[in-house]
Amino acid sequence: MKKGILNGFTLLEMLIALAILSVIAYIMAFSFVSIRRASEWGVKNDRARRNIVRLTEDFDREFSSIYYKTSSKRTVFVSTRRAYQDAMYNSVRFTFIDPLSPYETGKRDELVEVYYNAGVDEQTGKIVLEKRIWYLSKNPDRLSTGEPDVSIKFTEKFDYFKMEFYKRGKWFDSWDTEKTKDIPDMIKIEFSVNGKKYREIFNVFISRF
Repeated sequence: MKKGILNGFTLLEMLIALAILSVIAYIMAFSFVSIRRASEWGVKNDRARRNIVRLTEDFDREFSSIYYKTSSKRTVFVSTRRAYQDAMYNSVRFTFIDPLSPYETGKRDELVEVYYNAGVDEQTGKIVLEKRIWYLSKNPDRLSTGEPDVSIKFTEKFDYFKMEFYKRGKWFDSWDTEKTKDIPDMIKIEFSVNGKKYREIFNVFISRF
């Protein structure tokens, strides 16, 4: 009489199977985390791209409508180049005629003063940008050194944010209508976000009066 043979897994086979399952589970978990991070990075990049497009569209609209009157102290175009370590950056303050603004809430066809204030985030060493807006036609006697009607802080941090101004065949890194009594013909902006470089040149269509 033959004895029955018992079929089953040995302890070694069980350990090998558990090891294989552990490796598969680790690979699946790592892939999930990578996909999630890639998705989050894609959303962040898309948001940054939309903000940059919005910023350049605002510059194009505002620079093309710059208004400067030599006899008026309320109209101005001033920009100063500064440096932080190896990063160059410009702030700029100017007045323009708002023909039709789909973004702002002030009156239409009015005189507006805007200040793009660039500074340094000491924690990251990056350049941060804030936009301040005063609707001068609404409050003609108020100084623009007071609280603005609108204040916007850009979430993107810049590696650098510099401007140049073209007049009479030359480019300048700063501008002040108090000294020049004139406005530039073209404005070039160069900046970098997360290592990606951007450059735009804008025409100024409204001359001084």
